[in-house]
Amino acid sequence: MTSKPVLSHTTSYKNNGSRVYIRDKKYCWIPASVVSTDTTSNTAIVSVDLAANWVSITSHTSDEQFDEENEREITVKLSDYPGGELPKQNADENGKLLAKSDMVDLPNLHEAGILYNLKCQHASGIPYSRVGDIVVAMNPFQRIENLYNEEKQKFYVNKIIWGGNQTSDKDFSMVRSKSTVASFFKFEKTHYDPHIYETSSRAYSGLYGMGASDQTILVSGESGAGKTETVKIVMSHLTKIATFHDGKDPPAKEIIDSVALSETLVTRILDSNPIFEAFGNATTLRNDNSSRFGRYTQLKFQLIQTSTNTFRKGPKPKRYTCVLSGADCTTYLLEKARVVSHVSKERNFHIFYQLLASPTTFRSEVWDVLANATAESFRYVGKPVIDIIGGKSDAQNWTDTQKDLCGLGIAGDKLLTMMRALCVILQLGNLTFGPDPANDDHTIVLNTDELGKLSEIMGISASLLNAALTERTITARGETHKVLLKVREAMDARDALAKEIYARLFDWLVKFINAATLGEKQNDNEHSYRNIGLLDLFGFEAFDVNRFEQLCINYANEKLQYKYARDNFRSLQEEYEAEGIDLFDFASVDNSPIFTLIQSSLGLFAVLNGECFLPNGNAKSFVYKAKKVHKDQPALVKKLLHGPSEFGIKHFAGDVVYDASEFIACNKDSISVDLIECASKSSNSLISDEFIKLSNEKKELSQVKGRRGAIFNQMTCTKFKSQVTSLMAVIDQSRTQFIRCIKPNKSMKPYVTDHTHTLVQLSSAGLLTAITIVRESYPDNLLYDEVFDRFQCLVPIAVSSDTNLKDQVSTLLSTVLDGMEKAVGSKMSYPFALGKTKVYFRVGSLEILESDRLNMYTKHALFIQSCVRRNLAMLKFAKMKEAVTLLRAHVLRKLTRTKYLKCRAGVIMLQTWIRRVLACDELLDLRKVDAAKNIQKRWRSRAPRIEFSKFKNATLLLQNVIRRAKNRTNFSSAMAACVEAARKDNTRIKLQHIISQEVAVHNSSGTDPWVLLGQCNKIMGDLGSNLYEVRHSCSDMKDEVRESKETISHLNTALQYSEAAYQAIKNNSNSSDVNTQKIQGQLRDSKMKINRHGKLLK
Repeated sequence: MTSKPVLSHTTSYKNNGSRVYIRDKKYCWIPASVVSTDTTSNTAIVSVDLAANWVSITSHTSDEQFDEENEREITVKLSDYPGGELPKQNADENGKLLAKSDMVDLPNLHEAGILYNLKCQHASGIPYSRVGDIVVAMNPFQRIENLYNEEKQKFYVNKIIWGGNQTSDKDFSMVRSKSTVASFFKFEKTHYDPHIYETSSRAYSGLYGMGASDQTILVSGESGAGKTETVKIVMSHLTKIATFHDGKDPPAKEIIDSVALSETLVTRILDSNPIFEAFGNATTLRNDNSSRFGRYTQLKFQLIQTSTNTFRKGPKPKRYTCVLSGADCTTYLLEKARVVSHVSKERNFHIFYQLLASPTTFRSEVWDVLANATAESFRYVGKPVIDIIGGKSDAQNWTDTQKDLCGLGIAGDKLLTMMRALCVILQLGNLTFGPDPANDDHTIVLNTDELGKLSEIMGISASLLNAALTERTITARGETHKVLLKVREAMDARDALAKEIYARLFDWLVKFINAATLGEKQNDNEHSYRNIGLLDLFGFEAFDVNRFEQLCINYANEKLQYKYARDNFRSLQEEYEAEGIDLFDFASVDNSPIFTLIQSSLGLFAVLNGECFLPNGNAKSFVYKAKKVHKDQPALVKKLLHGPSEFGIKHFAGDVVYDASEFIACNKDSISVDLIECASKSSNSLISDEFIKLSNEKKELSQVKGRRGAIFNQMTCTKFKSQVTSLMAVIDQSRTQFIRCIKPNKSMKPYVTDHTHTLVQLSSAGLLTAITIVRESYPDNLLYDEVFDRFQCLVPIAVSSDTNLKDQVSTLLSTVLDGMEKAVGSKMSYPFALGKTKVYFRVGSLEILESDRLNMYTKHALFIQSCVRRNLAMLKFAKMKEAVTLLRAHVLRKLTRTKYLKCRAGVIMLQTWIRRVLACDELLDLRKVDAAKNIQKRWRSRAPRIEFSKFKNATLLLQNVIRRAKNRTNFSSAMAACVEAARKDNTRIKLQHIISQEVAVHNSSGTDPWVLLGQCNKIMGDLGSNLYEVRHSCSDMKDEVRESKETISHLNTALQYSEAAYQAIKNNSNSSDVNTQKIQGQLRDSKMKINRHGKLLK
């Protein structure tokens, strides 16, 4: 049997030079090489081996520290490490660190291996890694080219949605069970780099097909880890998927129409993100653009079913496309306290700075005072520490915000009203209070000019504002009393009003955006709809001073962690328990005791609500009661060093100590009735409408029976608990995708990793716990019959058929996996476990079985292949032999034919030469005969030609004589006619002249015109007689011409007779030639006979 490789995480490091990780106080884990080991003392000497680029990619280090720490030798105790072994590095043979995009593929899976894999990926500019089906996103703190282009989006859409996610046998070397276990451990192995587009594409594909359901993408991480940007990128991808096309089939008409209708909706949804950033984000110490509220965005998709490839024969497969039809946003826990105060080096919400950086003309239109104001003019804002957010100045961001607001319909008067409400908040911060000189118990507004400005912008009289800010109305037992506020109380009232206005404005804006992005009303009778939820919530927070907001945030994160653990670990635990397999304690991932401590009927929230209901309730009393009620709760941290208003909670990410000094005020979050009534009278419609609603709510609350419970329901912690509960109910009804965002360093530098900070986040995200479970659990399982059928070929011993299947499988696996057991602490870790229906395998065990099976099949396959190749070679040889024989025959035939053709060509050439000689002699004789013929022709035709020439000449002479005589007569007659015509012309001319003169004389002397007329008639008569004579002469000439034609006809007839005689003579000459040819033929025959006789004689 072949030797078996040892599992990667159990590989011995004890050979000198092995590369391992050791713990370090500063860097948590540092790489080292084993120098030597001492089994007696259970120690090892290692040499620190830092990478050459350690300084440039590691936080809190310098060149001097690198030179000091590198290559130093350290003695470590092996008992301080899990299993008594140092964790091995994931390195190749040359010692180069291996970086895997899918961390499940790491040869050595442990905390240090995960840390350095993420560090290597981050230093290479690769932000995304994968743990199972969870995408881990390291914030690169820079824009990476081509990481989010359209080609990258289409790639994941085509791979996951259009191309499907089915894997063939080539992708897996093992067969896995199809049983339902945790999604973390049962995911389809992909062969492309991890990306958040992978998560969005999987969520989109889960909207239709088998097991279709609503989807939720949970994006978690601390502030600055890139949650908001990740949500924006995922949302943008989800809204564009329907526009992408796989190129195989043309998109259906209904899809094209739906996509066209949703373009405006998509634009509005994407434009809402910058608005939420402007009104809900701020600059903090950890992040320049930190979200100060939680947001759950639910994208609604219309499911469209179409046929593909209409011309394909057979049943038409269905193609599903989900087109965005609307969106709905729910916000959680807006940090209202930031409106009135923020620590140094931080900023208020971005919208205030954007408004103050807007064009002067717009500010003048909003409020005259705002035209010349700066950020320093308002106490709530103060001088900004930075004015560049996301690579843009506040003025540029204002332009984008205003454009997006206009795109949603907030423009003109509506925009001015909202901006004036912000000005009210800014101006409230400028009010200062002090004691009244006339009455120390009364508080007044010191800067009345600022109060006047506030009165102007709110549209409320200064006296009414002053009274609402410095007095409080109390109703007790049906009596109403006015109570004068102290300076501190007046300042709190001012801040409470500012916070409430901003909170109401923010809620109004959220409702307006939801109305603009809701789309068409869903009709379940016509279409199917699915939802994809995107949750962007605060990450786990633990500061030097943790207040009420941190408790709520961490409570929400505990809920998400519970969802994560339940989806990924709880089902696994239930399966192991059902199969009867013992595993490690799952209490490390079970955070349910936290909920008993916080949200139970006697939990912290209930105790806090009860304390808020008491007139003299305070933080110390709340902490005392909480510790007393939950003294036996394991989730409550009990330390004597805690202050009277401090308590601690053991969260899944670590212990957190809370300062409850302001818990009562934050939980009440109350505002006096005087301020509500005052704000309701504001000329600003947004403020007045919202505070009128608040006033009505207060009145309804005062009239409700069981007022204590109603008041509790209005407490901040109760409302937040209800919100989180409803959110988790929605998430539980959907399939969840996880994206864990990691902030690699606090200084927000690219390529640099802070080991301690990163490990804390990995622990908070539950990834280290998941890795621990992977290392200690059984990720692979097969049914007993599958194991026996698949691996019984590996057993060299005979297995009795009498024993049951479970015993046979146990004997089989014990034989094959012998020697793979290892000691983990005081327990033995076996490579497999036998359940009731399945066999469970440790990491690598099933791979070893598959490898041995493959080697066995390879060995037998090689033998079979050799036999087959021998038979194939023999068949090939026989065919080649037959082919060679046939080829030889063809070659011999061709050679013989070539020789024959050469001989034949020689004979033909000889025959040709002989025929040429004889033909030349015959040609010479023919030329002689032809010459004789020509002589005979010319001699015989000479006499007829002479006679014909005589006839022709005589005919021509006769024609000339006749024509000459005829032409002479005609010429004389024509000449006489011309002379007579000329004479008459002269007479006519003279007559015309005489007539002209006579007319002139007649005109002058009055002669009788009738005399002239008679003379003219005489002349015309003479002309008529002359015309008759001319016509008679023309008739005579025509007769002469006709006679000449008849004469010429007689002459032509005589010529034809002459030509016929000539032709007869020519024919006689031709017959003589024929006779001559016959004689020549007889002569040629005689010559040939003579030649033949001569040859015979030769």
